[in-house]
Amino acid sequence: MRHCPRCNVTVRGDTPRCPLCQTSLPGEREPAHYPKIQTLYRQYETLFRILILSIVSGGVISTAVDMLIPGPVQWSVFVWLGLLSFGIGVFTVMKRFHNIPRAISNQTFLIAAACVLWDFGTGWRGWSIDYVAPILFIVAMATMAVAARVRKIPAADYIFSFAVGAVYGVAPLIFLLTGVLGVILPSVLCISFSIISLTGILLFQGRDIWQEIVKRFHV
Repeated sequence: MRHCPRCNVTVRGDTPRCPLCQTSLPGEREPAHYPKIQTLYRQYETLFRILILSIVSGGVISTAVDMLIPGPVQWSVFVWLGLLSFGIGVFTVMKRFHNIPRAISNQTFLIAAACVLWDFGTGWRGWSIDYVAPILFIVAMATMAVAARVRKIPAADYIFSFAVGAVYGVAPLIFLLTGVLGVILPSVLCISFSIISLTGILLFQGRDIWQEIVKRFHV
């Protein structure tokens, strides 16, 4: 232990200065008594860097394509909003929530419902189901996939993820088959992403899901 000559106190640990008067402490430092806890960013620094790069790249590419092939709607704005929502969603659920799939699902349905009501209340132009809903669903599925990989969510939550992924794929499919869509590309992408997501869950977590079903329902 080191001793502060001004305060006449002993100081343990590896702090270089007296906590009372900030005087430099003489002598050799002791090992730290408490482990250093890494921040969320430091724990997953590489993942966050890849995430930021992917968001910026996707946004820039979509903006460039939108400028080169102009259309009636600046769809690149929706892509940017979707990518930013994806990044914020990943960071939020990794930091705060315990039941990640349920938290993402609740937020997604609330935002989608609010956009549909907003679209309906302003004269119904269809942007809520043409762009917002399928993009939100893609963002939600991608966020669940990344968060589940990093946080290692339990098998019980994968059952919920499987059901939610199915709903995310069925809803745009219904819009597509009923002919209410003005723009079909976002919904087609959402359906495709849902099929890929469900296939991935079955391939890599199918055994854990089945064991959880057997345990819960005594199959």
